[in-house]
This record gives sequence, structure tokens and C-alpha cells, in this order.
Amino acid sequence: MSADTPADAAQSPTPAVPKGSPTTQVTVTVGAHLGDRPPPAMRLCEELVARLPALAHLARYTAGTGDFAVDLAGASPSPAQRQLIGRDVVYAMVGLDAQLRGARSGDLVRLLLHTDRGALIGLAVLREQYLVALTWPDETLGVSGEAAEAVRQVDAELSGLANQLRRAVSQRPADYGGWLELSDEERASIVRAAAVSEATSVDADGMPARVWARTAAAESLATICRRHLSVDGLHFVAVCRPGEVLATADVLDSPRLERFFDGTSAEARRDFYTLFGQRLDVQLRALIRAAHPALGARVHRLVLDVEQGEIYCLPLSVDRYLLAVTLDQHRVQTAEKQALALRRALP
Repeated sequence: MSADTPADAAQSPTPAVPKGSPTTQVTVTVGAHLGDRPPPAMRLCEELVARLPALAHLARYTAGTGDFAVDLAGASPSPAQRQLIGRDVVYAMVGLDAQLRGARSGDLVRLLLHTDRGALIGLAVLREQYLVALTWPDETLGVSGEAAEAVRQVDAELSGLANQLRRAVSQRPADYGGWLELSDEERASIVRAAAVSEATSVDADGMPARVWARTAAAESLATICRRHLSVDGLHFVAVCRPGEVLATADVLDSPRLERFFDGTSAEARRDFYTLFGQRLDVQLRALIRAAHPALGARVHRLVLDVEQGEIYCLPLSVDRYLLAVTLDQHRVQTAEKQALALRRALP
């Protein structure tokens, strides 16, 4: 990664847009390579940080170099530390994107790491250009309803900003997090219900579900996983330990999902996700190390959003985690609720 980051430039406090409360102060840091030509996107990022109480840091990186960073005054860690976190996250996203190419489900366009202290969100805006955001750390909220609502609001607003930047250079919008297809009313409803929604378990009876368990003791895990599958939600789930998969269940053989296998097969996807589940802990640990100064190490969820669907990593215990996958980008909101419900159902 280039050493030419926004930390090389002088910081300047900028009065933010009032939100009906005392004026907020933000600090804007511009990369030395931009000289006196700040990009138009910088002002849009300033306005978003000023408008969203939970958003503490927002930066843009191009080809691994930090273009600019906007920081809410008083947030921790320091702006320089946040910029280092951002560079590491961009590096991790590039590596994950390369790994996920094997699934043939498109580029990695969004990463969300949610801990008990806040969230980190990375968005691929253009080729080699990323936005990285950190929410305000708040140990008192954890992953409660208020905190989950704040994270979802930031997630939705960042998706809108990324698409605004794409449209500015005549690019089509990307469906980050499934927000693109939602009306304003639907989006607000999802944000309000973020932490209290109880997804109904969808039994896979009547569908060509496939289950597998490494041992007889793990068969009950596979059975529980099977009950949370749906062709309109979760398509593949696995209970994993570092380097090992304990149980899996999927409906990838359903005729309704054949449209997602152009150039690949259900069996190839099944093998890919099983192998990815064995190795995901390595990537998760790298992200935790990068984000630890801001977000700590108690992970609630990791979301990897590709062009066709999402992958969820949900810790179950110190050495176990749930890997869940949907192939349908229009169903990612439903699929994530089902994944969270499955985590609650697993022992």
C-alpha cells in the first residue's frame, strides 16, 4: 500500500451542517497528491458525516492511496489511526475479492464488520476506489436496538452516497446491501426494525435440500440449519470451526436457483462455500486486528456483499461460527434476518 495517505497533509477543522442541535465540528484531511484540487466527493462526505450522528469517520482510497478523510471531532481513535485502519480494510477487501472470484457471483462491493462497539463499512465505488467508514464507538449500546438502527442507517446512507458518486461519472448504481430496490418507506421500516425483527424459520421440506454432518454429534446442527433455508432467503449454511466444517445444509439444487449458475454449477458453489468457510476465520482475524483500535474484538457479524447475493459470518462461540449465503441480491434483507434467527436457534 502507498505511504501517501491523508495523514501527510494538514488537518483543518470545518464547521459542519447544523442538525437542529449545536453545530458539529469535522476535521478534513486531504492527501498531498491532490494538491489544491480537492475532489467534489469530499464535500458530499463532509455533509454526510455532519448529518449522521453515528458516523465518526469517512475516507476515500484510490489504488490503495488515501485521497481524503473526514473525521468527527472528539471521536476515538485518532484520525491517523482511523486512516491506517482504512488502508488495512481496503487491502483486506482486495484480497477477499480475489478469493470470492471462484464463486463466480461478481465483485465484492461491500464489507460490513459489526462489533459491540460500532461498525466498519467498506464500499467499492469504482475499480480500485473505495469508501471506508467507521461509526462512533459506543460500548454502552453494544448491539442493542438503538445501535443496530444507527448502523443500518449509516449503511443505507453510505450506499446512497456511493451510488451518487457512481452516477456522477455516468456509472450505473450498484445494489449495495439490497438498499437500491427498496422504497424510502421500506428502507425506513427496515432501519426501525433492525434489532427487534424475528425472522420466521422456513422449513426446507418439499425442496431439494441437501444436508451433511461431519459426525453423528453434528447431525442435529445440520437439521437446525436445514429448517432455516428458503429459496427466497438463505440458500447455503455451514457451522464451522477454524479449518473445519462441522455441518452444512443447502437448497442449491432447487430448480428456482438454476438462473444463478450460468457458467458454474450447484456442486461447484457448494464446494466453494465449504472451502471458504474453513478459511474465513483467517480473514476475520485480519479484519479484527485492523479494526481493533476503533471497534474492539467482540464481533457480532461480518457481511460480504457481492454483486449476486451476500455472505454472512456470525460467531457462535469462541471457536465456532456460522457461514450463511444467499445468491439473490433482491433477497439479502430477508436472508440476513434468517441468518440471525438461525444463530439464535443453534446451541
